[in-house]
Amino acid sequence: MEFRYSEAGSYYWTSAPDFAGLGKDRVTIAASTGSLQNRVSRGVRTQLGQFYGVIATGAINAVAAHKGLKRSMLVGDDQDAHEEKYVLVLNPPHDACLVGDRFEPRTSKIDPPPQQVFVIYLTPNKKRADFPDVDYWIEHWTWVDADATDPRQPFGFQERYDEPCVWERP
Repeated sequence: MEFRYSEAGSYYWTSAPDFAGLGKDRVTIAASTGSLQNRVSRGVRTQLGQFYGVIATGAINAVAAHKGLKRSMLVGDDQDAHEEKYVLVLNPPHDACLVGDRFEPRTSKIDPPPQQVFVIYLTPNKKRADFPDVDYWIEHWTWVDADATDPRQPFGFQERYDEPCVWERP
């Protein structure tokens, strides 16, 4: 995980496989510092621990990606924002939480929830002029139940997304 600053704002970024066929070895996924600071102000220590202890270290090891959420989503003026969302699926060997106080925080590895996969919701970067190094913005992340027929995937993945399995790790 690296920190970058631009005149438009700052962000933390990491690499992921090129799940959308951009023609790169890896794509850059990022979260704005404002997004992370919002989680700090809400006291969401588990999500912060997961950001640094699961996403930063494990996004490059994603096993699959899906496109399009089958639920309406309005973002700004875009009434069809759900169609452009990607869901990156990880099967990390651990979960993580943030421990320590605000002066010396650190991540701690903990057991992952049983029969669950870790998903990261991503949005394509539409502000390339301001953030030329960012391919996708990290919107949300969480553990979800694994599918019974393919435990590497989220539950009901074939019906859950407009385009299931746009990319899978061989």
